[in-house]
Amino acid sequence: MNFVIPKRAKMKKEALEFCLYLTNAQNQLELAKMTNIISTNSDALNDKFYNDNSDLISKARSISAKQLNHIYPQMKQRRGQKEINNAVNSAVQTILLDKNSTENTLDKLTKDLENNL
Repeated sequence: MNFVIPKRAKMKKEALEFCLYLTNAQNQLELAKMTNIISTNSDALNDKFYNDNSDLISKARSISAKQLNHIYPQMKQRRGQKEINNAVNSAVQTILLDKNSTENTLDKLTKDLENNL
């Protein structure tokens, strides 16, 4: 799990405390038990919940958890990556807020990215 606290946040301390609450081992483990996620907290991954092979779902969870130790980023950062990310995020927001059609928004995003790469 990744969280960001904006520089201009009014309640930075509280935001940090909340992020730490969400990401501690106990809460990550409980969240994983209630949902279909794999914890990102290494202490939680040591729990027997992630080492159970008693049924197919448990075995899949165990295999998935073990693979987290072997993940490497496949995308290399490009020059202007921040601007690319901002453009993509802006396009997603435009689509989700129904400010423009998906097709028009993606066409504009494509042109913007092609002109700036």
